[in-house]
Amino acid sequence: MAKFGRNVVDLSRSEVAEVHEPFNSHRGASSTMPQKVNPISSELMIGFSVVAGALASSLPRIQESGHERAAGEWQGEWLIIPTIGNLVGGALDEAIVVAEGMRVNPERMRDNLNFDGGMIMAEAQMIQLAPAMGREKAHDLVYEACERAREKNTTLHAELPVIAHEHGVSELMPEQFVDPADYVGEAHQMVETAVARWHEMGA
Repeated sequence: MAKFGRNVVDLSRSEVAEVHEPFNSHRGASSTMPQKVNPISSELMIGFSVVAGALASSLPRIQESGHERAAGEWQGEWLIIPTIGNLVGGALDEAIVVAEGMRVNPERMRDNLNFDGGMIMAEAQMIQLAPAMGREKAHDLVYEACERAREKNTTLHAELPVIAHEHGVSELMPEQFVDPADYVGEAHQMVETAVARWHEMGA
């Protein structure tokens, strides 16, 4: 849950803005900066995990029961175990709030993927071209196209056909160009499987 919260915090930053927590009036508002909408549930998940982790580090001490009985160790359990349970329960409550009301911005995701002129797809582009021309040549072409795109402030796909032509490579086919939407692997299947199994459990 801390990892979930951390991802939401990072992805909701102004410069990323791909996902946000649920919103209602004054939720996550700042007392000094009116423009802020803080990811308060995610912050709680992270904070609870910090405390739970610190408490968990004391659990090995409880196993030190000397000779025939514990003398102080089991008294420590009275505070440690219930507190960890409360922290886990609190984090789970906040995780449910975020999961059920998360706002997702696919348009911003697309913008971020295109931010560097599509060069985030350079490796995938190289792999796509490799069967036709060999990995090393594909790597060199894509590398040079990335350098040209940076110099001219254009895109990988705009420069790659030009570079290929300069190196005597036959015209690239449309199916040889890789789009981020075509490179998500088994993500959809993994999500669908996880959701289906969740429902099978009666959740």
